[in-house]
Amino acid sequence: GGKALVEVYQELKDTLVSDNKEVQQGIDVVVQSLLVPTYQIAYNAGFSGKDVVKQQLLQPLNFGFNAKEGKYVCLLKEGIIDPTKVTRQAVLNAASISALMITTEAAVVSLKENKDNNFDLGTQE
Repeated sequence: GGKALVEVYQELKDTLVSDNKEVQQGIDVVVQSLLVPTYQIAYNAGFSGKDVVKQQLLQPLNFGFNAKEGKYVCLLKEGIIDPTKVTRQAVLNAASISALMITTEAAVVSLKENKDNNFDLGTQE
């Protein structure tokens, strides 16, 4: 999982450019985010996500990180696939949420309720 997005990252990183600084920042955020699934898969499996992403960028087409075995393999031979439809929909959903946050310039969050009414400001002993 994640290899398809790494391939897309490699194709787009030097291709998508804009003269507008703010637009370029947006492009950079989206393109960089393509590496996050690989990072997270490695991290969740107990490996350094940063190191795995660096190595994944050097791997030839169809070779990637097998998080279960902790090694780089031919993904097709191992039966490790990126489901295209799911990957595509995840990227579209992320873009949709990002666009919504940009246009509203606000976000609604749930704060954890403090059930203890004693606030510790660090000044009491």
